[in-house]
Amino acid sequence: MVKPLKLFSANAYIGYPTSMFPEFQNAGELLKHMDRLGIEKALVWYIAARDSDPLWGNRKLSEDIKNEPGAVGRLIPAFTILPTLLYKESAIDELREMLKRDNVKAIRVFTNSGGSKRFTLQQFDPLIGYIEDFNPVILLDIKEGFSADDLINLAEKYSHIKFILTNAMWGHLYTIFDLMRRRDNILLETSWIHVMGTIEYVVKKYGPERIVYGFDYKSHNGASAYALFTSEISEEIKEMIGYRNLEKLLGIENDEFNLSQDFYKQKEKIWNRLDNLINKGAEIIDAHGHLGIGGKWPIDMKDYDEEVKIVRKKMAQLNISQMIISSSQALGTDTYEGSIELEKSLLEYGNQFKGYLMYHPFIAEKMAKELDNFFSRNFYIGFKLLCDYWKVPVTDKRFDTVWRYANEHRLPILLHTWTGSYSSPAMLKDIVKKYPDAIFILGHSGGSDIGRYEAEELAMNNSNVYLEWCGSFCSTVLWEETIKKVGNQKVIFGTDAACHNQAYELGRLLTLDVEDEDIIPILGTNMKKIMNQRKR
Repeated sequence: MVKPLKLFSANAYIGYPTSMFPEFQNAGELLKHMDRLGIEKALVWYIAARDSDPLWGNRKLSEDIKNEPGAVGRLIPAFTILPTLLYKESAIDELREMLKRDNVKAIRVFTNSGGSKRFTLQQFDPLIGYIEDFNPVILLDIKEGFSADDLINLAEKYSHIKFILTNAMWGHLYTIFDLMRRRDNILLETSWIHVMGTIEYVVKKYGPERIVYGFDYKSHNGASAYALFTSEISEEIKEMIGYRNLEKLLGIENDEFNLSQDFYKQKEKIWNRLDNLINKGAEIIDAHGHLGIGGKWPIDMKDYDEEVKIVRKKMAQLNISQMIISSSQALGTDTYEGSIELEKSLLEYGNQFKGYLMYHPFIAEKMAKELDNFFSRNFYIGFKLLCDYWKVPVTDKRFDTVWRYANEHRLPILLHTWTGSYSSPAMLKDIVKKYPDAIFILGHSGGSDIGRYEAEELAMNNSNVYLEWCGSFCSTVLWEETIKKVGNQKVIFGTDAACHNQAYELGRLLTLDVEDEDIIPILGTNMKKIMNQRKR
């Protein structure tokens, strides 16, 4: 059971984007999403203020909040600024008047506008100078890309202003940690923080006041909240991250208000859904994992033994009974030896761990000779392919051995799939039909929006194709819609641990807007059925 804390997101938005369907068209749509997830408050910006005109968009944001029943006090406006304001007569005066009138304390800065890279952070310097007396909090989307040195210079020049970096994924963390080390007025927001132990590391290294909660895509549901609720920090620090830090930054004091009883009932229900599912007989199998320290992941683990210990502890906390893994070392170094060592190191844990055999195309001949040896024992249950990493397309003839062997023995193949020229789901169209008894599990479900649509089509048209969960938060496509198309019997739960935080991935699934009965097969039953099909 988790304790559902009060939540104040630093990273919400409304409005119509340039190149995608609007997730939250207005304040009312955003509030519905927040009510379902039990999120009390959000700092909100308006998309048209970034993609069209900042002053017009900021006015629309204020009007939408004021006109939506129940929005005032829950949705806190964050105004957008762009360097274009420097070249419009009286624009700076109008911006200052709006900040004062609406008591706005948060500013969004975007180097991308309307889908194109238009600005550098240096160009925002004079704008910040015009409003620095308001002592704003400035939020920057790190996915848009900007010079780290430019941010360091801004943070040094405006040392009394706090800069919050939003939408950070694993690839950004090394840069962010360096920025936080160099300037204590640079903070981190959690919406995309899916790497195991990141929250705990930031708290330990930089202090609990340097991190704030946030959510982003609607498709993320409660991922970042569940990661916070289950993190190994004190309840006091969880409260700081969940809402107190942001309230303090915005100068919000004595902000106690009560929402409806229905809100609090829903909050309690959704955040304790796991207990209800377990009581209904759900078993959780994590069907996509890795073990073996990888240097490119900013994970605070000193060695392999500690990694296994941490993963087992997290599995126990989240009621995950089994994890099916591949070797991180086998991915990129010595595939054969890495696979042998993985099996040896985990035998003492019995059925808690099972393995996917990494089949590296550059030693395909050696691996092909050893397949009967590997699969004669009880550890390995299928294959793992990572074609994007190897830069070898999934259609390469060297993988024919995998397809034939899996087809003969009815084994699963977990494939890393992502839009592109190496592992896009559409590339498997002929392969899955040629080998009907092989079981194809599309890792990450194609990754992007285009990849998801390709994965859906492949699964709908082929009984031996399944979609796998982890990493699919990179797509805006709602899983509720995907499940309607392919059915809940064709979706497999996985987390990509120990790289990904299992709680982040599980929280995203548990907070889907579907019935419990739709989730139970995804959690473990579907994968168990796949493993039971094996032909010796």
